[in-house]
Amino acid sequence: MSCETIEETINSALYVTTQWPATKQITMKFKLVKTFGDSLIKLFQGVDTTSKTPEVNVEAFEGVISSVFDKVSPEDLTNLIKEILTDQATKRDGERITDKNFDKIYNDAGLGEMYKACLFVIKANYADFFKGQKAEVLLATLQEKS
Repeated sequence: MSCETIEETINSALYVTTQWPATKQITMKFKLVKTFGDSLIKLFQGVDTTSKTPEVNVEAFEGVISSVFDKVSPEDLTNLIKEILTDQATKRDGERITDKNFDKIYNDAGLGEMYKACLFVIKANYADFFKGQKAEVLLATLQEKS
């Protein structure tokens, strides 16, 4: 299966992302699960995973981030969000999101758009993960081993 390119309009800006290669998907999946735990699954409950552009509740994402601060420093969480968005596979209105332009983009566009963009990239890479029980099985396995 090749890496698909997916697009979505967020706050009138066109985002385009290409799915990560398998190695990065594996690494990022474990970083996401380790960071967000079952909060990530709760965030996507009720979302139509068959849609190319599913709606995700940004307020729920902000709540998930707030609850994660007990486990992860704000700096580590910020670095994870930046890693998701500045991976050289995501563009906003034709411009690649990079470390150099990240602050400018989201100073102008706002954090709400940044959260939506982050969720868009996660969904683009892990839509199958959020279908059915795959996520719950992985979390149960990780909790048993910890």
